[in-house]
Amino acid sequence: MWYETFLLFIEITSTILVFSGLLFAAYQIHQTRLSLDLSAAQHLEANEWNRRIAAQQALDQLKGSPVLSTLQTRFRYIDTKEVIPLERLRKAFEEDANLQPDLYGLLNSYEKLARSVNLGIYDEEVIRVGRRGAMSKAFLAFKEVIEARRVDYGAPNAWLELEKLVTRWEAQS
Repeated sequence: MWYETFLLFIEITSTILVFSGLLFAAYQIHQTRLSLDLSAAQHLEANEWNRRIAAQQALDQLKGSPVLSTLQTRFRYIDTKEVIPLERLRKAFEEDANLQPDLYGLLNSYEKLARSVNLGIYDEEVIRVGRRGAMSKAFLAFKEVIEARRVDYGAPNAWLELEKLVTRWEAQS
């Protein structure tokens, strides 16, 4: 009888220990899940912050660019909301050989910003607040050059990301 009581005690103790171990394992899994969720949230916050910083750094690279002032001085494109006729632009390109590369450089810079926003690399709000007006006005002012580049040179995707972004911003207004 004493032996059977001892075996019963061992079985009950073993069962309690196994059950306690299972409860502890479940608690550890739960804590790990909470830790992973917190880590994921922190990662998203850090990623969002880094996207904003990267966007601001990209904008800082454009600030004070001589290309911006040269094109603005020549065409006053930021001051108007009109398309600059292609013939006027071509005449200006003939008069000053640096204007066309400067214009393409400006449009390429804006295309890079737009592509990075559209791909989620840069924070859209930072770019929108910092360059929406200039990017929209440049796209409008130089629309005929953009279209000519797409058609005449067989580059249908030329500055397409810029167009998508500007169109989206205009639709949000």
